[in-house]
Amino acid sequence: MFNQWFELNKESWKPNYQQDLIKRSKKHLSPYIGNRNVSEITSQEMLGVFKIIESAGTIDTLHKVKGCASRVFRYCVGLGIIEHDPTRDLPNEIFKRKKVTHLAHITDPKEIGGLLRMIDEYQGTYQIENALKIAPYLFLRPGELAGIEWNEVDLKDKLIRINAKRMKMKATHLVPLCPQVISLFESLRNIKTGSDFVFPSLRSSTRHISPESLRAGLRRMGIDKEEMTTHGFRHMASTRLYELGYKGDVIERQLAHGERNKIKAAYNHAEYLDDRRIMMNEWADYLDELKIR
Repeated sequence: MFNQWFELNKESWKPNYQQDLIKRSKKHLSPYIGNRNVSEITSQEMLGVFKIIESAGTIDTLHKVKGCASRVFRYCVGLGIIEHDPTRDLPNEIFKRKKVTHLAHITDPKEIGGLLRMIDEYQGTYQIENALKIAPYLFLRPGELAGIEWNEVDLKDKLIRINAKRMKMKATHLVPLCPQVISLFESLRNIKTGSDFVFPSLRSSTRHISPESLRAGLRRMGIDKEEMTTHGFRHMASTRLYELGYKGDVIERQLAHGERNKIKAAYNHAEYLDDRRIMMNEWADYLDELKIR
């Protein structure tokens, strides 16, 4: 039934998510219930499957697999194949909780300046070099940054318009461009790759670099995971902008946070845009000042 459910829904999922679902099913579900009649699978049997994952210490995987299994079972309920979802009576409280970890980030102005100088001196592929140089100015999520497409970059209006499909909140996100980033994009335009992506993969121009490659770039600089992550640029910007006195609503909108109502979010992507333009330009100048202190 997993295959039937997957084929029905896969067009609405990103390729990476499709692959993740297939891998989790093959590794954690198929070996135990793959040959069973779905109508015979019990809650206690599913508990045993989940406890195997829990015993390996991969709590995040446990909850993802449990969620996937539940969706397949509910699909079967909808088709009238079974009467109820056997995972329904297995609350998360009976499993170990995932430890909450805070993504490492640098917030001390002196350390930020040092980080920026290290990034400027980094030597790697032009894709990683420039993506890391741009990251502190735009503070996008790693996947949003790595996957920027040229059709999203509007140098005339000084904006990046990130497609709603690529955003966590599924709403178009506007990112005002400061002169420093515009200059980097103009230089990248001169590199003729034939790719739709600003940062194309070395292996194929039809794909973009992975977020993991940005993290690897930081590690090659000697910055360990306890000190800074690629997601940490967002936390770094958020912390400092609040401390510098910028309005919370403006900061949160630029981080694409907070709007859970997708319909409302679709109309609010330009909210506070004038204030955000000012903030992003001032933030860029502030970063440049830190580099020379």
